[in-house]
Amino acid sequence: MLTGITTAFDVSVPFPEMIPMIAAAGFEAVSLSSVRSHLNYESQDAQKQAMALTSRHGLVIESIHAAWRTEIGALDEATRRREIDDIRAAIRAARAMGVELVIVHAGWGSQDDGIHERMTSVALDSMAELSECALANDVRLAIENLQGSRSRMLTKSILAAFSHRQVGFCHDTGHEHCTLDCFKALEECGERLIATHVHDDTGHGRDDHLLPHEGMIDWGRYASLMGRLDYSGCLLIEAVRNKTDGFLSPREFLREAKKRADGLVRAIHMV
Repeated sequence: MLTGITTAFDVSVPFPEMIPMIAAAGFEAVSLSSVRSHLNYESQDAQKQAMALTSRHGLVIESIHAAWRTEIGALDEATRRREIDDIRAAIRAARAMGVELVIVHAGWGSQDDGIHERMTSVALDSMAELSECALANDVRLAIENLQGSRSRMLTKSILAAFSHRQVGFCHDTGHEHCTLDCFKALEECGERLIATHVHDDTGHGRDDHLLPHEGMIDWGRYASLMGRLDYSGCLLIEAVRNKTDGFLSPREFLREAKKRADGLVRAIHMV
């Protein structure tokens, strides 16, 4: 199992400086974040830069994260078209760079049953369009759970409607734990797992994006569940540096992130 990290871990570090740091820490893969000010993956120059840098330093671009705000089930048509256009841009960039996966947020859904049903229908229409685009570009879509049971329901509906060849599951540990819901999404959708976003938080609505073991997630249970799945993809750290995490530099943060990723991989393999 490869270990990787998101380029969003510290967007104050310029992309050309970040990539050799990630490689020096021992990671094998990166996921390109949706922060366009850090790397505008729609730009051909940026695509060439990303491909050259990662190749030079022996890193695989595991995935591209489409715009984080994505709500593909938006009932407002102008909003939905904007979301689809953003995801299409990520798909085109992935094709240009030879990247297999594009990460797409499933959306939050609604606590109102009637509205949730409508949003699910719209999300499935959006996914039909997007999966066609992804297939034409030889890219797979990894649908990521957001916070709460309604997002999990929406994720399950999408996975049920589309084949494994088109669409798989990206499990986000922190999003589940925000609502103290661990690990229902992994248990219910794990057979479709093609990507991971691994980070910790303190729960109760706080999406802290901490390194594993800095929050309250039960990592022993996570390793046990992961070890039962037929998953050979990347364990990707999606933690983000903050002013209070105690790490003096990006390099120190990356070294510790790699240690914790390796620890999780060992625990998973021991199951």
